Amino acid sequence: MELLISFNFDDVHLAEALRASLFLVQPDQQIVLSPACYGAVFFEENIAAGVYEADAFLLLIGPKGVSRWQEIECGIARERNKQDSNFPVLAVLAGNSQVPQNLIPFGMSWIKLPVVTDRTMLRRLLREL
Repeated sequence: MELLISFNFDDVHLAEALRASLFLVQPDQQIVLSPACYGAVFFEENIAAGVYEADAFLLLIGPKGVSRWQEIECGIARERNKQDSNFPVLAVLAGNSQVPQNLIPFGMSWIKLPVVTDRTMLRRLLREL
């Protein structure tokens, strides 16, 4: 199963810590960090391809909030979820982050993860997917 993590580049340290921690909890899980955050060309095409290649989508919301590219990824993931209800879309609120007002209409499931290395919470997160 491939899990795509969408993150704000300013919170890359959180995304990398989450990815490493998820790997420790479930080593057979393939975890991909969003290519949009690494300056890929053809942004929207790459974003859509990344979402459609993944088996699950995780929107990581850290202290820096949600970037424009995350909003685009989230929209594509929600559209895919409408077409395929077996495609899970989940948002993770890291640290003290709050649900961004502009994403509330997306109707996503949210999980609070005060510490991205908390193995108990990571197991819960994986069960949600």
